[in-house]
Amino acid sequence: DGRVLPGGKDGLKSPLGLAVDEDGSLLVTTCISSTQQLIKFNKDWTLAKVVGQKGTKPGQFDNIGRVNISPTTHKYYVCDRLNGRIQVFDQDLHYVSSLHLKYPTDVAFDDAGHVYVADFKKHEV
Repeated sequence: DGRVLPGGKDGLKSPLGLAVDEDGSLLVTTCISSTQQLIKFNKDWTLAKVVGQKGTKPGQFDNIGRVNISPTTHKYYVCDRLNGRIQVFDQDLHYVSSLHLKYPTDVAFDDAGHVYVADFKKHEV
């Protein structure tokens, strides 16, 4: 509909990944030095929740990347590149689990919910 989420000083900082949930919520990953966040906006584009900071613990990221949504579980899968994992969150952005890899750069799903991950450093999917 032509709406724009503003960037700059008080807006988004280096948005990298985008996904839209079935309820119209928008997920955005942002990656700039210490700002490593997964941001969820409601379908009316009001801020719902923000999680993440730079680090190695669950819910923290180091070089956050793409985000995608499982069509069967509706969980959010986030590439956490330098920590070598995909972090999984529920729809309230609570950490659920991790898939450990080398350097995941993208994550995708088929209609049955099978997970596909591009791993840059292992040169494989």
